[in-house]
Amino acid sequence: FNENIKVGTSGSVDIYNTEGLFESIPYNDDRLTFSTNTLTINPTGTFAYSSDYYVQIGSNVISDLYDNTYTG
Repeated sequence: FNENIKVGTSGSVDIYNTEGLFESIPYNDDRLTFSTNTLTINPTGTFAYSSDYYVQIGSNVISDLYDNTYTG
C-alpha cells in the first residue's frame, strides 16, 4: 500500500483456487499481520504446486490510520 494501514472492523480475506474457496481468514485473525504499509497473509493451508490462486479482501478488513477503509 502507499500509506500505513491497520486492521479494519469486519470481514475476511478469502483465498480461492480453481476448486473454489481455499481458506477464509477473519479480519482480526493472527494469520493477518499489519506492519506499516504491508499486509502479510499466512494461511494454514498448503498451496498446491502449479495451481492458480487469487485473494479477495473484504471492504472493511483494512483501513488507513484515518479509518478510511480499503475498497479494492
